[in-house]
Amino acid sequence: MSREEIFFDAITNLREELVEEAQEYVFRKHSWRRYTRLAACLALTAILCLGIYRSARNTADAGNSSNTAMPPSGEYDGCLEDSIPEAVRFTASVLEVRADSLLVSTAEYGPVEVPTAGLENLPEVHEKDRVTVRCERISLEDGLCRAVGVTAVVPADA
Repeated sequence: MSREEIFFDAITNLREELVEEAQEYVFRKHSWRRYTRLAACLALTAILCLGIYRSARNTADAGNSSNTAMPPSGEYDGCLEDSIPEAVRFTASVLEVRADSLLVSTAEYGPVEVPTAGLENLPEVHEKDRVTVRCERISLEDGLCRAVGVTAVVPADA
């Protein structure tokens, strides 16, 4: 053995056979399919969790509604004037506060415009507040649901 080899063996404390074997080793490439399967499983899990979350939220929103004469959910889509009962009471989230009306979002009817002109004791309402609206009926006008004969707008927790 040469002086360099003796010195190398003394420093590394490795046999020459191990060094040669390591130099000849060929690394296997990982299959991209493993990562594809993992990504598919994660995507499926995310989609299922989102569906469960939305279902639970819709159920909670429907449970918060205090509408007394509403047909069960799913019997109609959106604001169909024929299916809306007289003397409506619903809970909604305020989307927009306008000069003489509110735009609210409901689980039952979707977006509804609620006129506030002429209402007495109207509380101060801000976007994202929850309110309970009492009105005679809801009608479909110009493609938008509107509350007709509004008698009260109060905070939902009142």
